[in-house]
Amino acid sequence: MKLILLFLALVAAYWFWLRPLQSVAHPPGILVSEAPLQTPTVGENRTIQMGDWSLTLLTNYLVEGRILAKKRYRFDATSDLSPYDLLLGWGPMSDTRVLRQMSFEQTNRFGLWEYGPKVSLSPDEITLHAANNHLIPANDAVRARLDALKIGQVVTIRGKLIEARRKGFESKPWRSSLIRTDEGTGACEIIYVETVSSR
Repeated sequence: MKLILLFLALVAAYWFWLRPLQSVAHPPGILVSEAPLQTPTVGENRTIQMGDWSLTLLTNYLVEGRILAKKRYRFDATSDLSPYDLLLGWGPMSDTRVLRQMSFEQTNRFGLWEYGPKVSLSPDEITLHAANNHLIPANDAVRARLDALKIGQVVTIRGKLIEARRKGFESKPWRSSLIRTDEGTGACEIIYVETVSSR
C-alpha cells in the first residue's frame, strides 16, 4: 500500500510541476509586428493593495507577443504575488524561421536564450524584441487564463507596469523595467495583468 501511495504521489508531482508544457506550432513569418506600448496612467488610483503587497502603478502597458517560454513559480519570495513568468517575443522574435535556431528556458525569474550560428539577429536585436515578464493576475479569471496559455501562442496582455513592496519588509522594492534595451537583474517587466487574450 505504501508503494502504491508513493507511486501516486510521484505521478501527481509530475502532473502538477514537471510535465512538459504543450506548445502551438506556426509556419514561418512574423506573427507580431508591433513593439510593446507604454502610456501614462491618468485619473487612476496610483496604489493597489494585494494581500501583504502594495503595488504602485508606473505606467499603462500593452504587449502582444509570441510565448517563447512559460514558467509557474510556487515557492520563491514573490510567487504569492506573481505566479507566472512569460518570455515573449515580437517582430523577428515571433518568426518561426528565427526561433527554430534558438532555445529558451526560464530559471530564478530570468528568461534565457541560446542561438546557433545561423541566427541572423545580433544579441542587441534579440534583446530589443524579447522580454521576460513577471505576471500579477488582477483576479481569478485572469489567473485561469494565464494558467491555460501554451508556448507558441500569441498573447495580448493589458495592464500596468508596477513597483511592489511587501508589508513589513524594508528591502529594495520589486520594480519593473520601463525600457526595452536593458539586460540582467531588473530588466524584466512586472505587469499587473487586467486582461489577457490569446490566439
